[in-house]
Amino acid sequence: MERLSRLRVSPEWERALIACLDEPPKRPSRLRPWILGFVLFLLVFAGLAGIAVWLRLPA
Repeated sequence: MERLSRLRVSPEWERALIACLDEPPKRPSRLRPWILGFVLFLLVFAGLAGIAVWLRLPA
């Protein structure tokens, strides 16, 4: 922060920087784990379906 305090910037930039730093961090999305779980489920299901089809093929 000491290096930042020595920078000379316009008051508009200074206010914008302070506004950005005062903003609380965004909460992580709770949707992402559900999407990853659903994709994993689809991959497992597709693998099982592929094995079932492979086993029913005549040798």
